[in-house]
Amino acid sequence: IGVTALDTSIIRRIDFLPPVSSVPLNEGLVLWNGLGSDFEIENSLVGPRGRRTGGRFVNGRFGQSLELTSFEKNALSFPIEILPSPSGCIEFWAKLSEFPADLLPEERPTLISVINERGSCYFQLHLTGNDGSGNGGVCFRIPALGSAGTGPAGRWTYARALGSEYTDDWHHYGFVWNANGIKDIADGTKKTAVFIDGKLNSHSWDFNPNSTLETPKAGAIEFMSCSGLSAERVAFDNLKIWNYPKTTFADRNTK
Repeated sequence: IGVTALDTSIIRRIDFLPPVSSVPLNEGLVLWNGLGSDFEIENSLVGPRGRRTGGRFVNGRFGQSLELTSFEKNALSFPIEILPSPSGCIEFWAKLSEFPADLLPEERPTLISVINERGSCYFQLHLTGNDGSGNGGVCFRIPALGSAGTGPAGRWTYARALGSEYTDDWHHYGFVWNANGIKDIADGTKKTAVFIDGKLNSHSWDFNPNSTLETPKAGAIEFMSCSGLSAERVAFDNLKIWNYPKTTFADRNTK
């Protein structure tokens, strides 16, 4: 091939960098998608491609984001095969627009859901005054494990559910599950939990003693399955799915 001579007298500094493979990057991350364009949705930074059938791209938390209306149900989806089990974490940024002040029991805007091969709900993250299990606010439900809510069912507002009077701002959502109980959450036996803007939002639980959770063989991870709403809009940005019950979100402000 040949030999090249190098005059070392002109070199002031040499940095030896480790190979990329020796530096763990986002260990445990099974999906990372920016959601800022069709190209980003179809070319995940980590994991499989997504699928978009509706919505529009608007200003987001990081660049552009995908906004869906309550009529564009399940217009964004990802393969169910990446869903970790029996523990995991899904996090993303979302912005609610044109939502009312009160969160009524009959209204149940569902930000993310999974319907399995039997047509049953595998899990859902939704906002409601009553999730049917005695919880209200921001509620996360996995029927096989149980459910978590901001507090007891009753009269709720979106501001109270999110823990912020600025309900139309960008907020970070992280929901976590572990069939064997989530460490450092309440007494360690709770199997589902929600974090809003890096803080634990769940303070009410109904849980199933079952400790078995298997990923459905068919279905999809779907966004915006709204119930009882009309003109409301939700924008989504920077989706990540982890294969362990992540409970710290100090990195949420960096893409």
